[in-house]
Amino acid sequence: MIYPRKMAEYDDDPQNDSRFLRLAQAILRGEPYEELEFGVSKMLNFVLARDGSDTWITPSIIRIRFVGRPTIHPYIVDAAPGVVWDLMGRMGLDRIVEPTVGVARVARGRLRHWPGSARTDMIGWVIPEVDAIVIYTRPVTGELCTTGPIPAEGPWMLPAPRPPWDPPPRKSSRPEHVALPEPLACPHCGAPSTTYRKLTDGFFVCPACSRSFEPGR
Repeated sequence: MIYPRKMAEYDDDPQNDSRFLRLAQAILRGEPYEELEFGVSKMLNFVLARDGSDTWITPSIIRIRFVGRPTIHPYIVDAAPGVVWDLMGRMGLDRIVEPTVGVARVARGRLRHWPGSARTDMIGWVIPEVDAIVIYTRPVTGELCTTGPIPAEGPWMLPAPRPPWDPPPRKSSRPEHVALPEPLACPHCGAPSTTYRKLTDGFFVCPACSRSFEPGR
């Protein structure tokens, strides 16, 4: 049995325990998997984010960036086997031994649904590597692709460069405040304001209730 470990134990040390990646790679080869729920449904929700994401599973950590956002987020690698297992079910595949693209259907998901997450079919690209697994997801916007090898060109080619990805430019740690021409109501408490503190990810912080939200959504 593989038990979850704390985030502090994971860094970029190549000597770190890589058993979670090895298990995920074994699942890709078609070996049976006994589901572990710890943190998996939540991590899967990030991988299948509404606008899509790019995920890089390494021996020591999972790195993910959401489409339209440059920030690269690190997560513990414990969830890798469950994410791969569920995604294979959504794509209707028992094995993925070469770079593959296909439709990840909600109806075929194997893990329990994370509360509040999107329930939409996605296009998924899965790339098994010797020391990593790369996953891309994008929303279905039109014609569905046929499951198979990832083409070098056309609508089903890789949607983004393969990792490692360049880190986003460093920003000042000083809080940024924005002044709006018209009052904007906080979606949480309803209080209107023309001045908000803006976080580095573009979210606004309400001066009344201190909760953050994404403007325009």
